[in-house]
Amino acid sequence: MTFNQSKPSTRLIQVQWNALGPLLITLSYAFMTWISWRRWPDIIMDFGQQLYVPWMLSEGQVLYRDVVYFHGPLASYINAALFYFLGPGMIHLALANLFLVYGFSLFLFYWMKQISDTICATLAGVTFVLAFAFAYYWGMGLLNFVCPYVYDLTYGFMLGCVALYQCGRYLEFREPARLLGVGLLLGLVFLTKAEMFAAVISAVGITLLVDLRGRDEPVRKTLLRVLLFVGPIFVFPLFFFFYFAFKMPMEEAAHHLFSQWIHGLNLNIHSLFYYRFVSGTMFLEANLLKISVHLLVYALLLAILIGLNLWLEKHGKNSPRAGLYFGLAVATGLILLYPQIPWRHLPRSFPAILVIFCLGVGIFLVKNLPSLRKRVQLLSFFMLGVFALVLTLKVFFNLNTSHLGFVLALPATLVMVTGLLHFLPKFIESGNKTAWLFRCGTYGLVAVTVLIWTSISYNQYQIKTYPVGSGADMIYDFPPNAVRFDGTPLDRAEILSHALSFLEKEVKSNETILSLPDSMMINYLLRRRFPTRDTIFNPLVWIIRGDPAMIQLMEDHPPDYVVYVNIDFTIFGSPVFGKDYASGLKNWIEARYTPMRQFGGTPFQSKRFGVQVLKLKDSEGISNIQKGPRLQ
Repeated sequence: MTFNQSKPSTRLIQVQWNALGPLLITLSYAFMTWISWRRWPDIIMDFGQQLYVPWMLSEGQVLYRDVVYFHGPLASYINAALFYFLGPGMIHLALANLFLVYGFSLFLFYWMKQISDTICATLAGVTFVLAFAFAYYWGMGLLNFVCPYVYDLTYGFMLGCVALYQCGRYLEFREPARLLGVGLLLGLVFLTKAEMFAAVISAVGITLLVDLRGRDEPVRKTLLRVLLFVGPIFVFPLFFFFYFAFKMPMEEAAHHLFSQWIHGLNLNIHSLFYYRFVSGTMFLEANLLKISVHLLVYALLLAILIGLNLWLEKHGKNSPRAGLYFGLAVATGLILLYPQIPWRHLPRSFPAILVIFCLGVGIFLVKNLPSLRKRVQLLSFFMLGVFALVLTLKVFFNLNTSHLGFVLALPATLVMVTGLLHFLPKFIESGNKTAWLFRCGTYGLVAVTVLIWTSISYNQYQIKTYPVGSGADMIYDFPPNAVRFDGTPLDRAEILSHALSFLEKEVKSNETILSLPDSMMINYLLRRRFPTRDTIFNPLVWIIRGDPAMIQLMEDHPPDYVVYVNIDFTIFGSPVFGKDYASGLKNWIEARYTPMRQFGGTPFQSKRFGVQVLKLKDSEGISNIQKGPRLQ
């Protein structure tokens, strides 16, 4: 028996998996929601912006004009609408995105089923939920789909995948309405993250061009279809442009909609340690060596799997039982080798594989498309591959599941899973052979890899047990007895809680707080506004704005209180605020503000996390700094 769909027994398997697939995805989703509950974000960096900006918009402020933001407007206004109707609250955003994650996981199952089969689609959906949607492989959190560092990335990704699916349906049915829908979806993606729009429009555009090779229709009809596709792309961007044009000068409205593209071309930004490290160009020789080793290992594994499958086939022993035993042996071997395998870096060579895949499949499609029976299936798979490849360009030499990999490595992983579990077995079976051993071996590889990725996230989430905030904003973070890998205390949650309690009593509701350098979470949890439209003061902002401009900003809008938060920006190449960058602004603050209270270590001097509160000087002079409660 084979997986050939013409056989009744296989059709029965497919029917069973049609029901079992969504059930397994649902169970995986429920498990990950349970273990990660309220532990998704980082309580200090990045995610505070994803709460503060929608809160300000829900209060009537206008994005870009009243609060600075470096990405598209769509995600911020969607989240602002949630805050407007439900009230501000981390849990409100989290619940909405939990709903989106579940819906997208079921959509992914249905989409992958159109490209492959139900078993492969099930594993793709489960992989998304266990390994990416709730990922926690690195850092303090927020690299997941529930509370990401920017919602623009996850919203853009999900909209982009729906656009790819709609494009695949258009290739099959040639319905103009689907092509129009693809254009509208691309317009929405444009309003999220630049790299996401570039990946989606590249995948759709290249696939439609390849598809023309297999079509014989008049030029006029083709041009009409092009207009039907391109025109709708501008609908939603123009809507936001006119909205902003009523709130600010037209040239500013246009500038803000394209600002992330403008900043993306800034070579000074790309020279930062962060971007060179993330892309892999900083340690290029070492990363190229790792990619080469990974390619060699994967090639050897593939050769062994195919060779063993053919050997058993030749001797008439390639049975389901043999495949099952082999799959269990592969899984057992991987578990035993757990300490020696760099699990988070397994996608390291995926970009190189995608280059080979896209070139090879693209050439094959161009040469053979008119005569192919399953042209839509192959075109859809090719489109997914192009999408995955363009997304990995940002991290081409350093792709892993950590950090940005929770989104950027996901399409590449889906391509690898679909290729291993569906297309390669089909290719083996096309020569009147069976692929039981190959199928079961690859099932074992994928299943153990996903389970180990899940175990890493599980262990990370379980460390967070200390509550910060209250009500709809309560978040679990590290307990006071936690320590970093270098032995530094990780008692930031307790220190932040004490600081918040003090500020809640000290700062009136109509007074402003300037929290530095990237700690908008404090302003949001206290419901105290920034005095300025700028809310982030990291080295990247200094490259764009500079010290004089930021000092003038403070001169025009001096805050009532300044809150220093000890954050290390080594990843940007300028670790310490006021020393490695922004020295002028720090001098300006210290000449006009006096320290009131300190919690934990001294910000920008101690390795330990700390918060220092400063107040605008009065005419009576400066009071001495007071120490907060000593934290054991």
